[in-house]
Amino acid sequence: MSSKPTIQCNDKIPPGITFSTSFVEFSNGNDYPDIQFLNLTTPFNDKPLTPIVRAQIKPNSASKGVPYVLEVYNIVFLYENISTDELTFYIEQDPLIAGLVNFYISYGRTPSPTINLTPTPINFTIPTFFNPSSVQVFLWNDDPETSRGTLTTVKKS
Repeated sequence: MSSKPTIQCNDKIPPGITFSTSFVEFSNGNDYPDIQFLNLTTPFNDKPLTPIVRAQIKPNSASKGVPYVLEVYNIVFLYENISTDELTFYIEQDPLIAGLVNFYISYGRTPSPTINLTPTPINFTIPTFFNPSSVQVFLWNDDPETSRGTLTTVKKS
């Protein structure tokens, strides 16, 4: 039985539709040898840190009929007690701003206080008909008011 994406309406769940982890790559931490972990002096759990984001769009030579591939490279800072298995990914074409695509990396709970945050490379490769001018990536916890996002321009290649 195949499942269809559903639009979410709950404040605790990001807007948009979920997308398959087949479009998501978790890079090995060794890709960024200078970034080991972020060690804070006091426990931290009230607000996620803003992701570091780079995006580009290029012609899609691999798929018939879908003209573009949107590549979004992220480094998100996850609490040490959050596993990548807990993450859910959502995408939304912004209803108010033309040319903007929103991505949500959701872990849907308040983590335990910690002083260690792990930089986690998470990359999206999305075949698309839409040629966005910018993307915004949010690290989303269970409180939308404390979730944090980064807006970046999409580089054309």
